[in-house]
Amino acid sequence: MKKYFELGDSAWAAGNLYGAFRLFLAGAKAGDSSCAHNLGYFYDNGIGVGIVFKHPCFHYDNEIFKEWDC
Repeated sequence: MKKYFELGDSAWAAGNLYGAFRLFLAGAKAGDSSCAHNLGYFYDNGIGVGIVFKHPCFHYDNEIFKEWDC
């Protein structure tokens, strides 16, 4: 799992934001909490996703996504 994080971090450092996003997503799905953390940062700031994804009912954590009732 750490391989996803290391590759994603390298892609991010090289400016390949979409590639880093995809690697962090794969790592988060595999259970890597570091990837999940960075993926949450990407979603919160609209990096690699094309939109800024902020909604008061949306929360990101290590279980990938949890949508809360408003």
